[in-house]
Amino acid sequence: SRLLYFSFCCMNVALGSGISVSRVRHDGEHILNGAKNLLPLEGDPCFELEQLGSHYVANSEHMSSIAEAYRSILSTCSTGIHNLACITKARFANKPMEWLRLCNQQLGPQPVASGAVCLVAQRVRDEVSSESDKYRRLSTMIDSARDGCSSVPLACIIHANQCLNQFDIRFCFNQCLRTGNMEHAMMGSMQPPKTLASTTTTTTSTTSTTTTTTTSKTNWWDAIVA
Repeated sequence: SRLLYFSFCCMNVALGSGISVSRVRHDGEHILNGAKNLLPLEGDPCFELEQLGSHYVANSEHMSSIAEAYRSILSTCSTGIHNLACITKARFANKPMEWLRLCNQQLGPQPVASGAVCLVAQRVRDEVSSESDKYRRLSTMIDSARDGCSSVPLACIIHANQCLNQFDIRFCFNQCLRTGNMEHAMMGSMQPPKTLASTTTTTTSTTSTTTTTTTSKTNWWDAIVA
């Protein structure tokens, strides 16, 4: 009887364990499915376009603020109030002008470095202005693709930054939309094909007429002899 009772208890424990494991597995799958529904759709072109467009707009605005800061620096670079070390590092700050003011206060002005300060300020202003314009144009291209976002190849979204160093950003992005990949951009900078101008050559034929005049020499005695 004890053996029978022990077997009966083991069956109840095994049955209970099976039900518990099954219930835990079911609840876990339910939680995972719910989490997937709450998380954004990674790999969805429309979602990726929206996120990437916002990223490029933010980059463009940040670089514009850096360019504006260095325009202000360039207007005062010859006064000797700036420190050269501060000028070279201000571009990497989130708020360049505020950081530059604090840096100049801590390190002090460098009047003897005014020439170098002006050169650095001009170089940074030109570089950042160019980068800001590139990000702005790329964000415009991405924004224009949102209307048909479901048909945009995912490779064109993920590798859109490859077009930043191309001669023509619009051509680069549109080429990816046509081919479905960014291989043309990854191979190096490329220029859009130029339209060949038709050249018409007109040949004018000129006829030269040469007139030969024969002059015979006449002596005074020819009339008498004749």
